[in-house]
Amino acid sequence: MPFKLKGVNSERRGKAPELKFSILTPSYGYGRFMSDCVKSVLMQQGVDVEHVVMDGGSNDETVRVLESLSGDSRLRWVSEPDAGQSDALNKAFLMSTGDWIGWLNADEFYLPGTLARVADCIEKNPTTDLIYGDFTEVGADGRLDRLVAEHNFSEKTLQSLCFIASCTTFIKRDAIPARLWDTQCRSMMDWDLFLELQGAGKKFTHVRQPLAAFRVHADQVTSSTVAQTPQEFSLIRDRHGIPMGASALRTIKVVGRTAHIARKVIEGGYIREIKASRLRGRSLRWFDEVDAEALRALGATFSQTAR
Repeated sequence: MPFKLKGVNSERRGKAPELKFSILTPSYGYGRFMSDCVKSVLMQQGVDVEHVVMDGGSNDETVRVLESLSGDSRLRWVSEPDAGQSDALNKAFLMSTGDWIGWLNADEFYLPGTLARVADCIEKNPTTDLIYGDFTEVGADGRLDRLVAEHNFSEKTLQSLCFIASCTTFIKRDAIPARLWDTQCRSMMDWDLFLELQGAGKKFTHVRQPLAAFRVHADQVTSSTVAQTPQEFSLIRDRHGIPMGASALRTIKVVGRTAHIARKVIEGGYIREIKASRLRGRSLRWFDEVDAEALRALGATFSQTAR
């Protein structure tokens, strides 16, 4: 019988789903993590969801894993060469049909009750365009390393750094720009998209709860040679009017980092992180290796400081 993480109403008070989520997953060479990713989506309760996986023609076990999970019609996938992560996201988006778009990379997974919690947030904030939350960092084995608590939206912080984790992000379909994800961006397409939405006046809403697990491992894209190159920084800063002079950049970074720290202090982010540290080393792979005690304790930790 599925357990409930404290503070999560997985049945959404018995309401019938009124909106549909489309979860987009770009993938290449992450077959060993794919089952966790897909199960964490399809095992969400109380919501209408589809999962669109766009694999770049992996030659590992990815296709075999996807085939083994294809008995669920909510999963759709394609494995073919692409032009990188942004291209894969664009292809997956064009295949999707949902009202709200989630972005979950193949080496990440949702925590239990995530989509129900986001659906409740949408009901309470009908004018919002983008929802994001806190996230946990886990090792390759899915065991908790630390909680990363975020804060309410700060334009100054976003100008300085991409403090919003894509694995916790859900965007209203109508809010996504017509250009979709820029294929020129190889690793910071999330920062580029969030700046685009901010510049268009879209509303961001923070859920003060952990929504996803971000795996830290040697093979992740953010550790590769194409990640966060000077050329990509220049492209994004120029596009969104962020000054690139050395003095101006230093000021932007100081102001953004100061706002980031101040908001985390005021909103109890550091307290949440300290409390979560007591659970370091516990498995968060709730869909296979259920550690109900750890997840309930995690839920209790966050519910105590979320108000």
